Amino acid sequence: MFDKMLGMGRIFSFKNRMVVNHEKVSILVVNMPLDDAEYCGRIRDHLAIVAEAADLAIDNVCARLEAVRRAQEMLHIAAITRSAVEELRTTYRDIQISARLELETMTDSIEGMYLSLGLTNRQEATVSDVVRHATGRVLDLLELGSTLDASFTRIVGQLAPTDEIPTVEEKADPGFESIELW
Repeated sequence: MFDKMLGMGRIFSFKNRMVVNHEKVSILVVNMPLDDAEYCGRIRDHLAIVAEAADLAIDNVCARLEAVRRAQEMLHIAAITRSAVEELRTTYRDIQISARLELETMTDSIEGMYLSLGLTNRQEATVSDVVRHATGRVLDLLELGSTLDASFTRIVGQLAPTDEIPTVEEKADPGFESIELW
């Protein structure tokens, strides 16, 4: 019935019934007081205003729901990003530790081979200096990673939720349900 009435124009009257249509709202009056034309005109005017206000309220609710949906989506994206950055930070720290251990193992292995290689003390010292110098440079590069770690910490801090994003809550009232935003 309402679908048919939508095609009949903004305000349509038939006997003692009247329909006021707006984009998203239709109001049906089933018992108009036909004996008082001035009163009918005021009802028609007031119902047109009510229908327009209801249509604007629907637009407002839809805009708020969309804002809440987008905010929740952004929180979800931030949480995923925060998790990925924390995983990168952990992986990077593990790589730093592994690289240090490998460098130590390599240095110890090279120094342990001196006897079997038959090197002179001076040759041993030269090889040890080269290995320790290269190891030191690699460790210095790994220490530059503390800047990277600070960047990870800053990014994770900026992605951490600071305020709760409003959600849509359904509250049951006696006889009907209403939706309350914020």
